[in-house]
Amino acid sequence: MDYNTWCKLESQCIEDYKNNKICIKERAEKLTEYDAGYSRVRYNFYLKYPQYINLNDIYEIDSTNYLVIKLILVIEQKNKIALEILLNEHNLKPHMMNEEDGYIFTQFFYVIDKNKIKSWLCIYDPEKSYYQSMNMPNFNSTIKHTELKNIFSDINYQLINPFNKLQYVTYLALNNGDRIYCLSYNFDSRNSPMFYDDLNTILRSTWEANIARLLNYLNIYWHYEKQRYNLERTLYKSKTSGIMSYTPDFFLENNIILEVKGFWDSISVEQVFLFKQQKQEYKHYVIDGDMYYSLDNIYKNKIKNWEPTHKHKYNQTVSLVGINIPDRKPYVNELEIGEQVFLKRDKDNPYDKNAVKVLNYNKKLVGYLAKQWACIYAEKIDLGMEFNAVIKEKKPNDLNIILSRNNTEENIIHDFLKR
Repeated sequence: MDYNTWCKLESQCIEDYKNNKICIKERAEKLTEYDAGYSRVRYNFYLKYPQYINLNDIYEIDSTNYLVIKLILVIEQKNKIALEILLNEHNLKPHMMNEEDGYIFTQFFYVIDKNKIKSWLCIYDPEKSYYQSMNMPNFNSTIKHTELKNIFSDINYQLINPFNKLQYVTYLALNNGDRIYCLSYNFDSRNSPMFYDDLNTILRSTWEANIARLLNYLNIYWHYEKQRYNLERTLYKSKTSGIMSYTPDFFLENNIILEVKGFWDSISVEQVFLFKQQKQEYKHYVIDGDMYYSLDNIYKNKIKNWEPTHKHKYNQTVSLVGINIPDRKPYVNELEIGEQVFLKRDKDNPYDKNAVKVLNYNKKLVGYLAKQWACIYAEKIDLGMEFNAVIKEKKPNDLNIILSRNNTEENIIHDFLKR
């Protein structure tokens, strides 16, 4: 459904209600249906599971004197223990719970005497609710009359920490003639956090869980995602400025930070680079596939509950800079796709302590790893990791190479992770 159709249908629905052509429940059902047609992703669970996400029972109670609040929390079945902890810690008793297709549908149902509500909100009034919105003040004012206020953050529609890291969606229905509100939709196929019973916390990946187990094994105290930082952003090619937020994974004692990275993208590379530049009071270490491979070799048979990892060749595409310098250009022009090049640290470089040269077969300089990548690979090269480098893509102003670690049989890790 396109935007104009959505607006037209909703306006017609309101007019039909005003003219007594449809009842208040029909109005809410139609508005929800139209929202679902316009935003199918957010209303995915409403469309697939109408037996759990619905307006049933909402309008069986007099809306003049009573406010009915129905909230449905949908969470993955694998996180059932986390849900039980959340409910038990706050003494919450759901009205109904159902499990289907790997999901848990938890319903809360409250009936509030409007005479006991001190602040009357227009959003509760069927005559005005359509013209209001379920913003944070309205949401907070609504749930403060229920025990739900203890499990939701007061600055967004999210569950309280650390449960906000889970994948979940929340729907809210009131007997105000408006749609079923989709408050939050936290499902992401690339990111599947879960509660780890042995660690008694929520982490975002198996790798992070294993690193937490390793830190416990080494008696290293840690906090997970303890703090978010705002970093001054500059993209060197586009000169774009602004603020980039970054929440590191593990905070250790002595200002040590560990970032676990199963996959590098342009955003995560820039986050690490900017943090290392702007927060030099911290010792920032990265555990990506090159180092995790070694940690897995060392500790998989030593640490209880260590989860097996599918091992594969870890390759990374990295960009080069400085390829158009006149005395390098002839060597760059001679390079061919698939040709091997070589990395060499340049620790005495006056412009970048992390500089990594890229040389051709005859040891002639063709360029440098881009600064963002150099700050990652310099650390690994200095530890003793060796890399195979091959030309992947060649354009007039761009040269990309693929890096893969050669000496994976050597267990190279940071000293503080050794026992």
